[in-house]
Amino acid sequence: MSPGRNWSEVKAEAHRLYPELADPQRQAAVDAQLDAYVADHHLDELRESRAESPHADPGVNFPMVLIVEHP
Repeated sequence: MSPGRNWSEVKAEAHRLYPELADPQRQAAVDAQLDAYVADHHLDELRESRAESPHADPGVNFPMVLIVEHP
């Protein structure tokens, strides 16, 4: 097994090879993309738990859920 590398060394090397990683606009865009991905994952989990719940409301149709989630 090869020895591990210090994270700060790995990060410094990445910034040397890809200087655009330090661009604040790029970082903000990536952060926003990650936030959207995480939010979508949480919505999926909520939908699954709601569908599995014995108290799920059969009177709520899927298009209404879309209107509420995406006004």
